[in-house]
Amino acid sequence: MEDFKTVEKSLDKTNRNIADANNQLSVALQNDSALSAIKHKADGIVSYIETVKDRIKQVAGSNDSDEAMMNLAASNKVMFGEKKVDTIFSLLKNFQSLALLKCKDDSLKANVSLIFEYLKDTKKQAALFFKDTPAVGALTMLSKLGNDVKNVKNIVLTYYVRKNTNNEF
Repeated sequence: MEDFKTVEKSLDKTNRNIADANNQLSVALQNDSALSAIKHKADGIVSYIETVKDRIKQVAGSNDSDEAMMNLAASNKVMFGEKKVDTIFSLLKNFQSLALLKCKDDSLKANVSLIFEYLKDTKKQAALFFKDTPAVGALTMLSKLGNDVKNVKNIVLTYYVRKNTNNEF
């Protein structure tokens, strides 16, 4: 349990750092309507993931007690019973496609594809990530998925900032 909490704290810190970088990049590209789709899509997915995390916490028991965080039924109910995992993986696949369309550099495309490698077999990954998983584990995995979205958003926006300032990757 402590391991999940440690990973969750690390992912939260990484997410804050990526979010700060993405905000700076978004300001630099604010007049580029073509890239606004990446920003809005990513922000929407991250917001949805946060809503799902809140729902798992609610089902597990609204407190952060060890007992609530070890609840196995919460992840199953929310992710499979309420089909949140299907929605999340669909959103991630659509975002990956959009990001790949925006990436003109083959190495960036490879990087984006690698980050979303788990989308090749979503049924298997859904079971590995969320089936009979303690609430704390599901929350950590959802944080990781949000981190992936923010990371890819950062990759694409950074590429365009550098391209627009003639500092090609």
